[in-house]
Amino acid sequence: MEFKSLLRTIFYLLIFLSFIFPGNVFAKNPWQWRMSLRTDSGGAGALYMPSALYIDAEKERYYVVDSGNNRLVSFDRNGKLLNMLSAGDALNLPFDMARESSGAIWVVEKGRNSLSRVDLSSKKVVPYTLEYKGEKIFPHRLEQDGDVFYTLDKATGKIFSFDNEIKALRLLQCNDCKSPFIDFILRDETIWALSQQRNAIFNFTKQGEMLAQVPIDSKTIKFPFSLELDAAGLLYILDRFNGSVVVLDQNGNEKYQFLTSGHVRGNLYYPIELRFDPWGQLCIVDEGNGRVEIFSR
Repeated sequence: MEFKSLLRTIFYLLIFLSFIFPGNVFAKNPWQWRMSLRTDSGGAGALYMPSALYIDAEKERYYVVDSGNNRLVSFDRNGKLLNMLSAGDALNLPFDMARESSGAIWVVEKGRNSLSRVDLSSKKVVPYTLEYKGEKIFPHRLEQDGDVFYTLDKATGKIFSFDNEIKALRLLQCNDCKSPFIDFILRDETIWALSQQRNAIFNFTKQGEMLAQVPIDSKTIKFPFSLELDAAGLLYILDRFNGSVVVLDQNGNEKYQFLTSGHVRGNLYYPIELRFDPWGQLCIVDEGNGRVEIFSR
């Protein structure tokens, strides 16, 4: 009788926990901390409010946009500090970056509200103001496909494309998802965009055809801020307030979540961007802790 009573107690306890912790909390988290990208150990001064990560697969380098220090910092694939570029102290609150096929670096500068071309040899920064049909654009997030740039307008939450001469090409907006976005990625010639307002993820073509709308079915996410997509089609949502990552299937069902807010290794404090590198590792730009945390399976 005592054994049956114990089993019954465990059964009811599991039911109780399933109500407290929605989603598949018992799913195994496959991600393990591997390394941090940071500069303070090298005596160069800590990263201050890093805002973005760009990965050069060909050169096997990470580029951290060190916004608070007005510089770009590069690391090799193993996390070794390589270089720090301030372009002669000419950068003004850099926020995101990309590189075109010629090797030129393009930087979103919040201080100038510009998309700026950085000449590495002369350390000269040439800012360009973005406009679309006479309307000024406030560049925020930046993606690249060949010599075409895609930027998220901070003011409207819309996505625009430009060529490498900063000529406006088009507004990329699906006809059925007219809501502001906070982050977006390009995958397989389609756009995945995160809407806080709708608490959903939209997948649409560059021509505006809706492919999928994924509701974020998670009661634990407080402030979805960045998204990613893995090779298996799972969606990763970065929660800026909770300092966690929530993994969803393409129906929006929560598979598992991991990480939490804090300052020790592997914890996050107001993280700002989530990106996969070409080697299958998950990279999280941890703005509050001044580092990039990298996790591997």
